[in-house]
Amino acid sequence: MHLLTLIFSFFLDFLLLPLSLIKSPKYIQARSLTGTTPLEAEFFQDLKDRKLTQFSLSDAFFIASGIRDERKLNEARRKYQEILSAVKTDLAPYPKDDQKGDYLLQWLHQKVFSAYQPQATDAYSLLKHGTYNCLSSCLLYGILAKDLGYRVSGIAVEHHAFCRFYGKSGGKDVETTTAFGFNPGRELVLDTKVVSVPRNQYRNRTEMSLLEMMGLIYTNHMGLSRAYPNSKEQLLALQKAKLFLPLDPKHDFNRIIGHNMKVAYLDIINQAAQRKNFAEIQAYLDMWREDDPSADWEEALLFALQQITQKYERARDFREGAQALSALAKNYPSLGSSIDHLKGYLLGLDMQQQIKKKNWNQLIDLMDMALSKTKTSQKKQSQITNIIQSNYFASLMNVVIVLINLQEIALAKQVASLIQKAYPKEPYLQKLKHMLK
Repeated sequence: MHLLTLIFSFFLDFLLLPLSLIKSPKYIQARSLTGTTPLEAEFFQDLKDRKLTQFSLSDAFFIASGIRDERKLNEARRKYQEILSAVKTDLAPYPKDDQKGDYLLQWLHQKVFSAYQPQATDAYSLLKHGTYNCLSSCLLYGILAKDLGYRVSGIAVEHHAFCRFYGKSGGKDVETTTAFGFNPGRELVLDTKVVSVPRNQYRNRTEMSLLEMMGLIYTNHMGLSRAYPNSKEQLLALQKAKLFLPLDPKHDFNRIIGHNMKVAYLDIINQAAQRKNFAEIQAYLDMWREDDPSADWEEALLFALQQITQKYERARDFREGAQALSALAKNYPSLGSSIDHLKGYLLGLDMQQQIKKKNWNQLIDLMDMALSKTKTSQKKQSQITNIIQSNYFASLMNVVIVLINLQEIALAKQVASLIQKAYPKEPYLQKLKHMLK
């Protein structure tokens, strides 16, 4: 079963990654998440210090699995208490810790687990239908064992999860997807049943708390069952997962979650840009910076502004688009140069319209506006910044080319002179000199 997913592009393709990369002991603090129910909000507030005081470990399993209200939570609690009570009674005859740990697993496969399904990753499927996978079976086994007084942790290996049970004789692995998976690696013969799990399959293991492992429910849902159909729901699921899981800016797991969140944020911002919804863009940029202060939100904003520019271009609202971008530039002074280039690009398209109408005075005024305060950056630029700048220069060049094609040579020289005065050393624009000889 694949536990952790990496979203690779805007089309949300999924790539599986080994869970053995999870190692950091650091955690983030909980905050108010947009889109949570009152029950979830109360739960995540309780989880803020990575400890549960008001909620139980089984509650956490239920809520991470998708229970959103008190009524359903209480139903799940009652079902769990019935299971726990029956387990205590049936395990009473077994005096030794390892016997209890072994029989608990067999009991679950007899009484609760009915069928293995790769997508059955949560408590709801397990309690209602008996369907399970490695993650859900590991968590239920571990929670029950802890409530019986034992220390249990989760183990993550490549594409798989299981438990570690600690009794008086030490720790034992528990492969919860099989009834005879207590202490795998031994050879156990019961009638015709043989269980032998070579230990070399459990290399590069990562031990974590059961609470940390519950965060994987969200990424597991995302990768296997596509439980979150749009970017906003995917983002919320990732935000919840981060509240369970280790966070370290230098660690691979945090990088994966961060990348997934970046894709979700970019898609949300892109959709808002298509609607020219500047308020929504700003709201999600602020949220992104709170989620990940190290994120390159400026690149995301430039991408959104580029989409907005294209929207105005398709509508042929060149001047309106330039005015909208000018207003935005005041809020983002660090992006002023790129925003001016986007604005100048639209004005260049407007100039070509004015040439067709022979509005020469407006042409010169628009060129002055396109060149005003616009300058190129001397620092190393990102790919999107380079694209925006190149499109801007091409737009200005096209104005001159259109004038030449119409045999308006004097006017073409006047416009070219204005451009060269603004950018005397720009290599891209040196072609103007040769064009007008």
